[in-house]
Amino acid sequence: MDNIKVVGIDLAKSVFQVCVWLENGSVAWNRKLSRSKLLDTVRQFPEGTLIAMEACGTSHYWGRTFNEMGYNVRLIPTQHVKALARHQKNDANDALAICETAFRPGIHFVTVKTIEQLDIKALRSARQLMVEQRTALSNQIRALAAEQGISIPVGINILQQQLPELLEDVENRLSFVLRRLLSSLLENMHSLNEHISTLTQEIAALCQQQPRYKALLAIPGVEPLIAAAFLSEVNAGQFNNGRQLSAWCGLIPRQNSSGGKTMLSSIARYPKRYRVTTDSQHNHTIAPNLLDRQFTVNTPNKVWTTDITYIRTYQGWQYLAIVMDLYSRQIVGWALAAHMRTELCLAALQMAYWRRKPNKGLIHHSDRGSQYTSREYGQHLSVRGMQASHSRKGQCWDNAPTERFFRSLKYEYLHYEVLKGHHDAKLSVLDYLAYYNSKRPHSVLGYLSPMEFERIPLIKVS
Repeated sequence: MDNIKVVGIDLAKSVFQVCVWLENGSVAWNRKLSRSKLLDTVRQFPEGTLIAMEACGTSHYWGRTFNEMGYNVRLIPTQHVKALARHQKNDANDALAICETAFRPGIHFVTVKTIEQLDIKALRSARQLMVEQRTALSNQIRALAAEQGISIPVGINILQQQLPELLEDVENRLSFVLRRLLSSLLENMHSLNEHISTLTQEIAALCQQQPRYKALLAIPGVEPLIAAAFLSEVNAGQFNNGRQLSAWCGLIPRQNSSGGKTMLSSIARYPKRYRVTTDSQHNHTIAPNLLDRQFTVNTPNKVWTTDITYIRTYQGWQYLAIVMDLYSRQIVGWALAAHMRTELCLAALQMAYWRRKPNKGLIHHSDRGSQYTSREYGQHLSVRGMQASHSRKGQCWDNAPTERFFRSLKYEYLHYEVLKGHHDAKLSVLDYLAYYNSKRPHSVLGYLSPMEFERIPLIKVS
């Protein structure tokens, strides 16, 4: 195998997919290997062979291992590999896409992290988790106290100062059970404080062993934790100059160039692109919140929820409106368009109605967007005997199941897709809906898919 161009490895826990791509552009073989046989197979390749992998979990371990064996390693950001994956998603296609991506121009490959970098990152990740747990704990304490008419100002330090006084105050009518619970939660918060402080000291001690740490601290505005993040994430040797590093961090000038004339403005962190889909600044009639976050429904076609989200494509934004049956979480209607006018929502509603033919009295819940509160949409609900229900202003949790579906759609599928326009977006939505309704398990449904859950009553009757 002296004419190997690249070996692409699709990493996993137990079974790995290895694709060997030759200099003439043909694939020598593309097959699965168990974990125990991977290293023995790799040793058969000539020294200096290029091995490409996605920059994912365990990739740095395997990258260090292959480097020590005398091979060249390239770790590729996953979004670039997905762009070249063809046909259906499987390990063989992914391994082949890794081989092709390894030679694409303009790709910034990920540097294999050292043991010290991984140690710093591990400490940072554990510390961040504890900080989030402490924040969640403080929010829970405030909520429990608020139920008894006690308001605690914002701030963890203020909370820790005032809570002992509240527990000792006999005039606030706190029950014995709640006092004991709040005292236990306060002890948990003190314990988290100690762990966070210990991890912060360990991060600082580990970073002080790095030669660039003191130089980073000399930069105005760079504190120890920021310097630690930089050391664990960045290998300065992979950049030719400071401008490349700034661009990698997202510190780039705003650009408005055309006709060969370059127009650059001030430098700012490149913003995340998003679209506002809810316009509640209107004078439409608002219906009461009939759902009231009662997300458990005992029969189909009793409660439907609906909402709009945005999908980014190279040809512009696309907007997706869906209708969900809250009983099984099945998407019973949807529509996709380059606008988010009332017609988009009506198209999704009409699909749901003609597919399910619900009885009158169904609760139709949405946010306060102008599309759902419009007179035209209200008339369609009235004709079909549906009761309108609207979320409270600014309370996206009132429509949590629908928001959760949009999150799953984007993080499980669209995040890895390269969409050129409306046609690609429509095909991707169709693919995910087919998977979501028929195969995706839901914990709230006993780990059944929506369609499997709806078949249970039929099975019991038969």
